[in-house]
Amino acid sequence: MKCSGFRHYPNQAEFRKAVLQKYDGVSALTGNPAVDADHVIPKQTLFRWIHPQAKMYEAVQDPRNGIALTRQEHEDRHSGKMKLSRADLESICPEVFEFAEDYDMEWWIERHVK
Repeated sequence: MKCSGFRHYPNQAEFRKAVLQKYDGVSALTGNPAVDADHVIPKQTLFRWIHPQAKMYEAVQDPRNGIALTRQEHEDRHSGKMKLSRADLESICPEVFEFAEDYDMEWWIERHVK
């Protein structure tokens, strides 16, 4: 596992591979070649709110919570320059709503997705 600060993150290679495959290697937003897989509900949030640990690691690896993005789109999401709307998610990643329900994270979508 990769260590980042005080949290231990599982290897994200499988998550990245599954998400890029889900989107056929192109950005969910623009159709340009994708190189990154981004968690719709941030993995830091999953680590904080999902217990026990085994269930949390399962959630972090779940591709239903992922979208394929270009490097710039990924950076823009993390810097706050780009936010996803409910309409965006319904169009490009509808399975994230099922993911949120399965892991009791609907509150996050209600609070952070407009």
